Amino acid sequence: MSWLSFTPAEGTTPATVRTWIDASELDVGEHSAQIFIEEPDSEYRAVVELTLHVDARRMMVSHTGVAFSAYPTAASRLSTSVAVVDSAALGLEWSASSNQDWLLAEPSDTAPGELELSADPAGLEPGKVHFGEVVVASDEPGVEDTEHIQVGLFVASADPPEVWDFELEVFEGGDSLKYVIDPVRPYVYLTSMDDAIRRFPLHPDLDDGQPTVFGDLGEQLGDLTISDDGSKLFVADVGSEKLLVLPLPDPDEPLQIWDGGWSRPTFVRTFGQELVFGDDNVAREAATGNPVLEDAYDDPSGENPVLFAPTRHGHLIFASDQVAVGSSGARSFHEYAFGYSELEGRAWFTLLDVLGDGAIRELLTNDRGDWVAAGDALYERQGDVLVELRSLGAGGCLRDVTPAGAWTHCSPTDLVRLYDPGGVKLAQYTVRTGRPVVARVSGDGTQLALLLRDSPDYHLSVMRLDLPDAE
Repeated sequence: MSWLSFTPAEGTTPATVRTWIDASELDVGEHSAQIFIEEPDSEYRAVVELTLHVDARRMMVSHTGVAFSAYPTAASRLSTSVAVVDSAALGLEWSASSNQDWLLAEPSDTAPGELELSADPAGLEPGKVHFGEVVVASDEPGVEDTEHIQVGLFVASADPPEVWDFELEVFEGGDSLKYVIDPVRPYVYLTSMDDAIRRFPLHPDLDDGQPTVFGDLGEQLGDLTISDDGSKLFVADVGSEKLLVLPLPDPDEPLQIWDGGWSRPTFVRTFGQELVFGDDNVAREAATGNPVLEDAYDDPSGENPVLFAPTRHGHLIFASDQVAVGSSGARSFHEYAFGYSELEGRAWFTLLDVLGDGAIRELLTNDRGDWVAAGDALYERQGDVLVELRSLGAGGCLRDVTPAGAWTHCSPTDLVRLYDPGGVKLAQYTVRTGRPVVARVSGDGTQLALLLRDSPDYHLSVMRLDLPDAE
């Protein structure tokens, strides 16, 4: 068998025979081989049966949703890079095309496997979001998947306000408020344990600067997650223990309703598969809700995970709660490589690393998984492991990551700090009123949506960020 090699070919007992697989020239499907072990001058003969499943070679882009913005004088964001990854890691030839004249897509001159996207707002109508699509394809034999990247360019008629506040109606305390940022459009989607989803614009040009309420959707809408391309919202209805799949940007009627006892859904995109993970230890296809992995992320040392941080290249990092779900936080975080076999119709995890000591209430990772911020420490990838890079100090809370990998850190008082991936402080912002509870960076990286507590009231405050990665 040309795809199977082993060593040694002879020897004395006890011994270990090591095997190697080279599937680069194999067709998709199932392949079998046998290794015969014989003892000279005797009739002893052992046969080792091997079966190799070869799945299709796949291409994947790191983002299928991209947000750009153009402001008259404030920092705009008109370019970004997207990684193009080959599941076989053999070096993939690909091409990209855009369906809009204002949207340019071309391979990077300096980074192999990087696609550079840029937008030109000249001549576009201000005060609205313009949409385009980039298609990434490969003509190499055996490569499946054509990737589609949805791009939104918001052309503003005026610079965003430095600070812009919305008062929030709270039904069951601040913990009931959950929200996500649209990766393509300048919107925030918020739930408050009632039957509605509230859409907040990040600029006064949109929706007359007012929130839009989409009601009568469920019983008690709680935690939510959003698809990578900004096309769907997955919302846990705590009252009915179901998951609502809603269209965007107008989540006015469920596309699907899934059973399963949902409370904390997480959208994950990997090679050949888009999944939604629930806290019932089941991973489901994002398109259908069909289970593909039972007992998805149990680990030997803890209970169900309480925090998720998916990366774009097939890894899932989660914190495992060894005590109880609640204010104690998790005690460790685990990195898993995720695999999915279309041929076998199953999925699996491989544990890569276990780190952390002490309470972990927040968990962040950048798209590539180069670093992880967990609890009070920042970890950097060195080879196949994550090594603690520096302490972040106690009492604060890690919150979100910008498109260029910078991350936010909220103090226990009234400060929000911005750090680069190495932990160097880039900027510091003072909140005018209230204490930061949650912070989310807009899809274009130019604004910060803060959930503020000014007891007993809560506000959604939008702050303008003049970041180094905005241009």
